[in-house]
Amino acid sequence: MAGATIFVAGVAFAWSRTPRFVWLNSGVHVSHLWPVWAAAVAAALGAGLAAWALKGKPRIAAIALAVFALASALHLGLYDVGAEDAGLTERGLLGTTRLAWKDVSRVDSGSRWIFVFGKDESRVRIDAASFAAEDRARLDRTIARRVKENAGR
Repeated sequence: MAGATIFVAGVAFAWSRTPRFVWLNSGVHVSHLWPVWAAAVAAALGAGLAAWALKGKPRIAAIALAVFALASALHLGLYDVGAEDAGLTERGLLGTTRLAWKDVSRVDSGSRWIFVFGKDESRVRIDAASFAAEDRARLDRTIARRVKENAGR
């Protein structure tokens, strides 16, 4: 079944890659390179091919998997986290969230997620599970430094 093979290969490639960190004097940008989201699109197409070949309930499950894979691919293509002078920005499939450093009330840094909360309980959520340890540590230090610099403003 070619569709299932394409799906598995696309998912394996997309999940095995870490995001790209671009370190600038003004901050950092985190995004995925085009081969990652292209692999996720291939996974969605593979699930679609599998759905086309199946019948009944397995077809419905494969269609749902294809839709989920396509939404994931779109999210990977749009994903961008920026920590710059003005604040923290997260962009994804569901929109963009911006949070000025002066508005940060707290930061919760867990093993998988980094949550940065604003005074009005708005939040930027960064999925850091696939970050390399060095990049994760640098991002944590960048956020801590920016919050500390803007603490009294």
